[in-house]
Formats: sequence, structure tokens, C-alpha cells
Amino acid sequence: YRGVNLGQILLGWAVLRATWAPALGRPSAARLIRISWGDAARVVVLTILLAGVHGARGAIGYEVDRATVEAALGGRLEGPRITLYYDAAAYRPDQARALLTDHHVRLAELERALGRPFEGRIRSYVYGDPDSKRRLMGAGRVYIAKPWSGEIHLNAVAFGDEVIAHELAHVVLAADAPGPLAIPALAGLLPHMALVEGAAEALAWRGERWDHHHWAAALRRADLAPPLVRLMGPAGYLSQSAGPAYTVSASFMRWLLETEGPEAFRRAYRDGDFEAATGRPLDALVTAWEGFLDGLEVSAELVDRARDRFSIRPLFSRTCPLEIARLKAEGWRYVDAGNLEGAAACFTQVVGFVPDDPLERVALLATRA
Repeated sequence: YRGVNLGQILLGWAVLRATWAPALGRPSAARLIRISWGDAARVVVLTILLAGVHGARGAIGYEVDRATVEAALGGRLEGPRITLYYDAAAYRPDQARALLTDHHVRLAELERALGRPFEGRIRSYVYGDPDSKRRLMGAGRVYIAKPWSGEIHLNAVAFGDEVIAHELAHVVLAADAPGPLAIPALAGLLPHMALVEGAAEALAWRGERWDHHHWAAALRRADLAPPLVRLMGPAGYLSQSAGPAYTVSASFMRWLLETEGPEAFRRAYRDGDFEAATGRPLDALVTAWEGFLDGLEVSAELVDRARDRFSIRPLFSRTCPLEIARLKAEGWRYVDAGNLEGAAACFTQVVGFVPDDPLERVALLATRA
């Protein structure tokens, strides 16, 4: 890609050289009539080379398009409303057919929950492993939905995996969210992430021992629940730890669906105007939801688990990992030089930055010992 950038600069220089009129002190189209063979050859050769590389950009790997991904995966199945592209080396045909059936079952469940049919066709890309997914579309570990283009990208999933419903929900909800991204967003560009993730998770509700309601109630009892009114603002989600924010927003949106119905749920999802959706301001809804959570039976075990699972600092309150890595490297340089006090000072700072990671204490303990 950097080679392409260099070629573009050279092509610009060649065109400028070919059209430059010294008498005018600027480029002139009239110069093209008297262009030299050398200048013409430079422009033509560079244009052909850049056009060829641009055409092969998917095969080269610096700009992978949809067709490249589909060809690399190798497997394709057409369903009534979903097209499944899957890694043919990782899934047998019968496994892929079962996976496509699972997609359609989840889609039907989402339609019933929302009280309306989904109009459109969905493309689902299922990769064999995180490395191939990272190579083909950029995100290795995370699952991705693109509501604006009606597609989802999944790591290797099995029949019955709940993440299928979650990612499909993002696409199905696109019909209720205007704007270029097809998700609720301030000015069409700044996403309301608590709405986006909370609604999708509320629709992909799991019948586990502890659902999001119980986890949210445990967070309240452990004084770790983020303030939901702030969370529902455009930037509120990013100012909170992802785990608690994800959990309480999912619980609230599920409670809204259960108590106010699908139409109010969809209207609230559109732009976060809960009063227009339900006739009640967000403060009143949050108070009612908190009362519901406080009435749930929550064990001491779950509260302890919530403390262990969700005691993570918000993204913008964390120290940059590069700063931590720099301090660790400096600490080991002190160790090599025999300056154990200097090393301990560096490692102490590291532990202070990430107090919840016991592995980061090992270097400090070894230095002290």
C-alpha cells in the first residue's frame, strides 16, 4: 500500500511535469499537445501499473473487498432470507446447513420479539479462526455486524451459539434506526452505544442460571453499577467500564421490552427518546427498573462474582498500555544493570496502574526477593 502511495505521488509529479508551462508558471492543458515521448511514457506506464495494482488489491491484501472475502472462505449456502458464506476448510456441508438453519430460526425469533417482519436479505460470513478473520476483514477477536449493509462477520461458531442472535439483532434493528450507520446516533455519526449493544443483547436473551437482570442487580448491590441515565447518552457508554455498561444497558432494554412492549422498544431505539416512546421520562423509567432489580433475589455468591468480574476501570481512565510496556522494559534494564531499587520503582508504578492483574506483580515480587 505504501508502494501504491509512492506510485501516486510519482504519477502526480509526471502529470505536473508533462503539463507545466514555464512561461505561465503553472500547468496548462495546452502543453499536452506538445508532450514529449518521455513524459507521455511515464504517465502511461505509471497509470497502467497503478490500475493493475488497484485491480489486484484484494489478492495483495491491502484493501480486501466483499468478493475477495467470499472467494477466500470458499463455502456458500443460499437460504430463504440469509446467505451464508463459510470457511469450507473448517465446516463440513452438513454443519454449514445446520448453521444456516440456526440463523433462520434466530431471525424468526427476533421478528416475533419485535412484533414486525424483517424486510431484506442478510449476508453472514463465518470464518474458521480469528487469524483468517483478521487477515480478511481486520477484526480478529471481536464479532462484527454492519447494519448499514445487512451483514455480520462471525468467528468460528457452532450450532446454537447465542452470538448469532446478537449480531443478527443489530441488522434487524437497522429498520428502526435512521441515518447512514443504521444505528441510533447523535447527528447520525456518534453512536448511542448503550442503546446499540443493550438492545441487541436484550433481544438475544439467554436462559442461563443468572441472566442480565440478576447480574445488574448484583452490580447494584456491589455499588459497581454505572448511572444508567448518563449511560444512555451518546458518550456515556465510553466513559464507563465495558462489562458493567453492557450488562446494565441490556437489563434495562430487556425490562423496557417486557414492560412497555415491542413498539415502545423500537421507538426508543430509534433515537433514545424514551419519553416519546413510553410517555415517561428516562429518569422515571430508570427508577422503576431499579425498583424491579432491587426486588430480585440475589445471592451473596453472585455479588462476589460481580465484584470479581466487573471491577475494571473505564477505557478512558486506564493508563495507556504503551506506557505500561515502557515502564516494564525500563524496569528490566535496571535489573540487568544491577539497580534493583530503580527496577522496583518501575514495577511498583506498573502494579499501581493495573492493580487487578496479579501477573503484573510477579516482576515486582521477584525484584524484591
